Amino acid sequence: LTDDMRRIRDALASVQDPCHALSDHPLSILDLGLVNEVSRRGEVIEVRMTLTEPTCVFAYRIVGDIEDLAPTLPGVARIEVVFEHLPIWEPSRM
Repeated sequence: LTDDMRRIRDALASVQDPCHALSDHPLSILDLGLVNEVSRRGEVIEVRMTLTEPTCVFAYRIVGDIEDLAPTLPGVARIEVVFEHLPIWEPSRM
């Protein structure tokens, strides 16, 4: 990983899954294996991810927490989150 991508991954590791945080078992979106791919196009970071449940009621919080990382990353104007239906999330992704 480049230093740039390492910083982005480290920032994503700070984003907690809301359901696990509520149950007092905090896990990040990386711990859960929700992130499929991270790419950068200039000042835009794209995060492609699969949710544990396609109808997750906390998806808006996850997106907001990820988007809020942009000002903390040098040279990043915004972060775009793209939800994917495939691959389907399963516990082995943890």
